Amino acid sequence: MSKDIMEEYSTTFFECVLEYPEDVQQDIFNLYAYLRVVDEMVEQTDADGKIYNYKEWRQIISDFHEVSDKYEFEAEWLASFHQSMFTDVIKKEHTVMSMLEYCKGSAEAVGCMMARILGCPPEADKYAKSLGRAYQIINFVRDYEDDTSRGFHYINDNF
Repeated sequence: MSKDIMEEYSTTFFECVLEYPEDVQQDIFNLYAYLRVVDEMVEQTDADGKIYNYKEWRQIISDFHEVSDKYEFEAEWLASFHQSMFTDVIKKEHTVMSMLEYCKGSAEAVGCMMARILGCPPEADKYAKSLGRAYQIINFVRDYEDDTSRGFHYINDNF
C-alpha cells in the first residue's frame, strides 16, 4: 500500500528509491505514505478530490510508527512536522519567514528522518535539513498553480 502511494504521488522520487536495498525501500515507502496521509488529512481529499479511506490510514500510521521506532526519530521532528501540517489548516498566506518556519517541519524534519533511514549520523542533520528545505521550496515553485488554486500561498509577490 505505501509503495503504491509513493508511486502515485512522486514518480521521480519513487524511481530513485528503487535503487536502495529492499528493506530500506520499504522504510522509505512507509515514511512517505505517512507524510502523504497526514497532508491529505489536512486537505481531507486526494488529488482527484476523493475522500480517503480511513481504514487504510490506520495501517499506514501503524507502519510509520514501526519505522519511527526502528530509527529512533526524535520527538521534536514529529512535533515539528505535525505543527507544519496544522499550519495548513489555519494559515494560507505566507511571508518569507512563515514559509521558512513551515519548512522546518514539512521538510527539514523529514530530511532528518530520511538521513536516519539512510544510515547517516546525527552530524549530518544540518545537511539533511538544508536539503529537505531546498526540496520543499522547489515543490512550492513546481506546485504553485495547484497550491494557489486551493488557496495556499507559500510563495508570493513579496519574494
